[in-house]
Amino acid sequence: MRGIVIDPGEAPHVAKLPGTEQELSHWVGGPLKTLPFSTVFAALLYTDAVGKALPCRRYMGRWFYGRLLLVGFRNSKITSLPAELSAQLAAQWKETEVVK
Repeated sequence: MRGIVIDPGEAPHVAKLPGTEQELSHWVGGPLKTLPFSTVFAALLYTDAVGKALPCRRYMGRWFYGRLLLVGFRNSKITSLPAELSAQLAAQWKETEVVK
């Protein structure tokens, strides 16, 4: 599954991600939380790593910590990101302060 990996202090990069929520959870380092985007069929996957990991990105007035993943998201299901949307989101999430 194609997605975007964002680690603290690193630029986002497109990567092949595991295909199940359990594998994604292990890869991110804890139970997954999902924040769907309202304008595209995508979502931010993150864990509650406050105090356990470095700050990664600030989005919608909130800090997200540790490894973040951007994935396709449609009908409440995680999917692969289309190539065009991957490029758009990688550019949008390049800076620490993400602008909608």
